[in-house]
Amino acid sequence: MHELGKTMIIDKGIGISQIKDMLTFGKAHLDFLKYGFGTSCLYEPISLIEKNELLTKSNVICFPGGTLFEAAYYKNMVNSFFDDILKYSFTGVEISHGTIDVDDMDRHNYIRRAKQMQLTVFSELGKKNETGFKDIIESVKRDLDAGSDYVVLEGRETGTSGLYNKEGAVADDILNIFEAESDLLPYIIWEAPCMEQQILLLKHFGANVNIGNVAFQDVLSLAALRRGLRSDTFFDFLS
Repeated sequence: MHELGKTMIIDKGIGISQIKDMLTFGKAHLDFLKYGFGTSCLYEPISLIEKNELLTKSNVICFPGGTLFEAAYYKNMVNSFFDDILKYSFTGVEISHGTIDVDDMDRHNYIRRAKQMQLTVFSELGKKNETGFKDIIESVKRDLDAGSDYVVLEGRETGTSGLYNKEGAVADDILNIFEAESDLLPYIIWEAPCMEQQILLLKHFGANVNIGNVAFQDVLSLAALRRGLRSDTFFDFLS
């Protein structure tokens, strides 16, 4: 873990050798790894466990994408889902409702259950097919009160939904809403896969903003942006 904002990468199929290489050069700048979509259930079990244990030894929290939780909820298999979280050596879980509607009471009960299992809990807000954020602050506070460690603001792996419009731009009013609630920022992870989005968030909120859905090859690039070691943020953070 490090002194600046948290970084979460999205893993869409990173092999063991790539993970080892990434941890060799970038583990000081990486906090969380999310398996994209439902990809974690497509691994050979022994390979998944090996990968997760390697991440855990490097103090990187690993968890399956929220789509897998939603699939389990949809098929009434949440108990098996939580069993598998421990079985396959995950250290976190994402409780989302981005694709299907999950009742808030159910979501909060699952958040509490995950905390009882001593998992790091990420809840996700922002429908994949919506751009409206009515009452988002109250939703964040309810999730945190239920026990979420972090609330992830949806942007998908493309950065073109949830927080963003189809061109990848985020509305100023969303930024201003959270600027007015700055005490919540340490618990918010902004999904921002595109460099332009990362730069915008860093310039608006500072180097401590938490950023997610980062491509694994961009870990050091983002770390450089946080420190003013790229021209885009040179005059913002270089001291």
